[in-house]
Amino acid sequence: MSKAPYTEKQLLDEPLDTPEAHVQAEGNPEAQLNSEEEKALEIAQQIKEHIDTRRGDLVTFEMVNTILRVVGPKAYQEMMQYISDRGVPTEAETTLLRQYILQASEREARMRAQHKEHIQLFTEKIKELQEDVSQLRKNEAKLENQLKTGRVPKTKKCVLAQDEEEGCKICKQLDHPASSCYIYPTAEAKLTALKLRNACIVCTYSGHEEAECPVADRTPECTKCNFKHFRALCVAKYGAVALEKKKKEAEEQKEKQQAKMQAKMHATIMAGISQLAQPTPGKNKEKNKKRKLRKQKQMEKEKAAGKEE
Repeated sequence: MSKAPYTEKQLLDEPLDTPEAHVQAEGNPEAQLNSEEEKALEIAQQIKEHIDTRRGDLVTFEMVNTILRVVGPKAYQEMMQYISDRGVPTEAETTLLRQYILQASEREARMRAQHKEHIQLFTEKIKELQEDVSQLRKNEAKLENQLKTGRVPKTKKCVLAQDEEEGCKICKQLDHPASSCYIYPTAEAKLTALKLRNACIVCTYSGHEEAECPVADRTPECTKCNFKHFRALCVAKYGAVALEKKKKEAEEQKEKQQAKMQAKMHATIMAGISQLAQPTPGKNKEKNKKRKLRKQKQMEKEKAAGKEE
């Protein structure tokens, strides 16, 4: 059974209480003792030479233990004091230092891997947020268009082909239909403009009254106000009150969408932070397993050392 390794404190601070220091030599005790003392003195000289040339890594536990066993605790203390004063590490110290460096290197590798994983996770979250912001800007542009036109955009065209070709029949400009006229935005303003031109409110052309309008027979009554008139002249649908109501509804819808998007973004960020703050499943189990193995090995070493004593 191999002996448990000695600690740095055992090597440097206190002499070891081993039965080897009291072994009786066979044959001629004095001659053998003198020979062993000479050997111990030679080893002590070698240790001093190693330390003086700053080669403390050549000083082993066996060398120092020989001095303790043969010459005694006093010589042992003097030698260890000599090593300590020179400040050169022994093999035991360098071994311990290498273990510390190896553990630090492994810990650094784990931290780098975790850092890389965190960067990847944050990159994905940033891409998601960028997509959400882009979609929010698109929705905001649509809402601004609703506020300008005073109506909710429809997937189906709200004007006829001839309206697009002729333009606005109220202000006579070709860049917009009558329903989107920015010069006369409300139905009341459109009616006033037609009255000033003595134009018919059914077909918007001048030269005849509404009762004599050639298209009156083919024009259905408005479902909102039950009168025959040009489409964009409906006060119930395109009047100032109706447009203001639509504007408020559009603003409320915009605020709701913005609040919903902000809540989603906040929840996404908090979820990412919470996920990063939590330990990764499996890693803790692996750490606990390694910790138990180290503890078990330490207990076995202590038990083996106790049996040898």
